[in-house]
Amino acid sequence: METARKDARAFEVHIPLTVKTYDVDFSGVVSHITYLRWLEDLRLQMLASHPPLQWQVDGGGVPVVARTSVHYRAPVSLGQALRGSLWVSRAGFSRWTLSAEFSSGGLVVAEALQSGCFLDRDTRRPVALRQEIRERVAAPRRTAPPPVSCDEAGPPGRRGWRELMAVRAGAVAAGR
Repeated sequence: METARKDARAFEVHIPLTVKTYDVDFSGVVSHITYLRWLEDLRLQMLASHPPLQWQVDGGGVPVVARTSVHYRAPVSLGQALRGSLWVSRAGFSRWTLSAEFSSGGLVVAEALQSGCFLDRDTRRPVALRQEIRERVAAPRRTAPPPVSCDEAGPPGRRGWRELMAVRAGAVAAGR
């Protein structure tokens, strides 16, 4: 039995980018909206380059971005050549997360995350990702510590949820 290939950077695409005059503001800083436009260009390249993703769209799925975050690591100058890279870093039943890097000369100047889902064109409800997409995306590495349960005290100086509710109930009972 053949197992599906798991990629740390599934469906990865790259495009060359150059900072143009309309990409910078009066102080020479690349505008946030420029990075959003570059992310859109990368997503369109990804859909065009990888049939399983295009099949998702052809099957009636409309990709919708729900959240975008960009982390700026180094300044970028007018005329500077960049390389944009984008890949699917997580794929759940209906939700996906894309990771992106913008680099110049081997230095990562910005990183981005986008999350979203595909919606049915008619019902506007989330639709399941195609099985071949979910199978190809590597299981995410857990980078955050496991969640604290409601009964645990959590970090020093913080009370657990049940303890806070008990204190609150006591204050209400005492008329405070």
